Amino acid sequence: MLHTMYKSFAISLVLALFLSIGVPFGTGPLIVHAAPSAALNFEGETTANTTSGITTSNSSDSSASGGQYLQTSSSTAVGSWVEFTVNVPTADTYSVEFGYKQNTGRGISQLSVDGKNQGGTVDQYASTAAFTSSNLGTVSLSSGSHKFRFTVTGKNASSNSYAITVDYFKLTTGAGDYSVKDYGAKGDGSSDDTSAINSAITAANAAGGGKVVFPSGTYLSRSIHLKSNVQLYINTGATIKAISGIDSPESNSYDNYQDFGHSHWHNALMWGENVHNVKIIGTGTIDGNGVLSTSDNPGSGQGDKAIALKLSSDIEIGGLDDAHKLNLQRFGHFAVLATGVDTLNIHNVHVPNFTSGQRDVFDIMQCNDVTVTDIYSEYSADDIVKLGSDYSLGYKRPMSNIRVDKIVGFTNCNLFQIGSETAGDISNVHVSNLTVLGAGKAGFSISVNDGSVVDGVVLDGVNTMTGTTAPIFIEISNRGRAPGAGVGKIKNVTINNVTATNAQSSKGEYTSTIAGFKDGNGTYYVENITLNNVKITAKGSHPNSDASITPPELSKGNYNVKDFGIRPSYGFWLRHVKGVTFKNTTVNFESNDNRYAVVVDDAGNIEFNNFSMAKGTGIGSRVQLKNTVKSFYMHDSPNLPTVGPADITGTKTY
Repeated sequence: MLHTMYKSFAISLVLALFLSIGVPFGTGPLIVHAAPSAALNFEGETTANTTSGITTSNSSDSSASGGQYLQTSSSTAVGSWVEFTVNVPTADTYSVEFGYKQNTGRGISQLSVDGKNQGGTVDQYASTAAFTSSNLGTVSLSSGSHKFRFTVTGKNASSNSYAITVDYFKLTTGAGDYSVKDYGAKGDGSSDDTSAINSAITAANAAGGGKVVFPSGTYLSRSIHLKSNVQLYINTGATIKAISGIDSPESNSYDNYQDFGHSHWHNALMWGENVHNVKIIGTGTIDGNGVLSTSDNPGSGQGDKAIALKLSSDIEIGGLDDAHKLNLQRFGHFAVLATGVDTLNIHNVHVPNFTSGQRDVFDIMQCNDVTVTDIYSEYSADDIVKLGSDYSLGYKRPMSNIRVDKIVGFTNCNLFQIGSETAGDISNVHVSNLTVLGAGKAGFSISVNDGSVVDGVVLDGVNTMTGTTAPIFIEISNRGRAPGAGVGKIKNVTINNVTATNAQSSKGEYTSTIAGFKDGNGTYYVENITLNNVKITAKGSHPNSDASITPPELSKGNYNVKDFGIRPSYGFWLRHVKGVTFKNTTVNFESNDNRYAVVVDDAGNIEFNNFSMAKGTGIGSRVQLKNTVKSFYMHDSPNLPTVGPADITGTKTY
């Protein structure tokens, strides 16, 4: 016995010496993770819970974590759930461990945390009873109350019941940390750290999940391969810089339906395909370093995007809060290209003012359940937040449930746009609190060109725009970049609380526009648009001759603000529209403008309610209706008569 004690002590002493001096084993570095802090352990049988209506009971078993475990009744079915409300005392990233009892009569469960799926499904079936546990990855939690829900998603073919058990779930910090320096990264700004970074990610993934940490330093890297259940944490003072040798673009049989950048994902500084529960978090910097191209045809080994994700789920990218943002710079064609990604959260990102090397910031393509919030972009050559749906996956994938909030920026294109890639349908989009510091196209744009239906878009909050070529731009065209594409639709759009001044950019000035499309096959109307509390001050200075202009119908491939040319009105120009209402709206100009304030051309169900319009000194009317406007109703509008509802044929002015 004494000999055994001395032997154990000797082994412990030798191990301690090895750890203290970092002696390597074999050819690789000794990997030592910090000891985890105390775990938060929540017992299924004692933690407060609610259910979907199923009965639960506590069963005693000496092998259970607390001597008991919770079990749902035999009436459990697919969709049944039990939800635990727990308090987390400290904001941090936690590894999630789930303990349960396997048996023959068990279902398959899926954990969600605050409504978002966490980790994969857990099959609780086994031919013999046994307690076991599953690692469900990492989750970033704020301090306070959180909901952990276990939902039944099915059962093993050999199981005779959908019942599930919860012995415990445990949250642990620190245990899942993998410093890239432990894997050989130098962070000295001159060494190639690619292999070390990818080794740390692979190790975290193999362990079931973890946090790959970038301490302060400059890490030069080629393509970083994202893996499921792994968080990249980029500390303050840490910069990941792209170097030549980015992965080659993968082949895509459908790349002729959209530009090169949207057709490929592997040619990125960081990319992931078919991954889930991936986070890129921190207050450091991701820098394309002049290596990532803004061109539609980047050179070999160059790459054209910072972060690319394809057919993935539960993705988070961002900083810690509004004062501690993640920095993305010189990112090439895209800072983030997300295609077919569901449950995507982008927040607290800063884009510095680099006037080259920065094209689109966030391109969100055919994704669902998306949040983009708290973004400050000092400069981008293309759109800041773009929602679209292309044919890069080889099929049309609908897009829905999108939330965009608190976006501040300057762009040579659109601050917010739906389009121009619009092959699949897009619905349920809520945008708020846009601050446009300059836009070479529009502050708010919906551009449907490839056959999709855009249905249900709301802009509200407080929206200010200055230096925009056109504050608001909504149009349909027939570009048709998808197999069998027809002409699309835009309907059910509400725009609230917009104040636009200095409506001009270096690319010119064009009137806010709502326009459908007409060709030899028919007329395609924009439908059900409501504008409330919108105030636009145009630059003005147009002669009265411009009031006689009839803008062209868009030809194939034309869909931009400038493609209609000069409009005959300075405030709003409407054509091929049905169901447009203006409430509490004002249009004015900085310098006298002798065009109409508003022109409505080929329309139905148009209402002006408290619509105030300045009139130029060289024109006799504020409003022109032409080419039949059915059910026109104008009332309670200063210096304008009450009209209708009435059908107006030919041309009429007020």
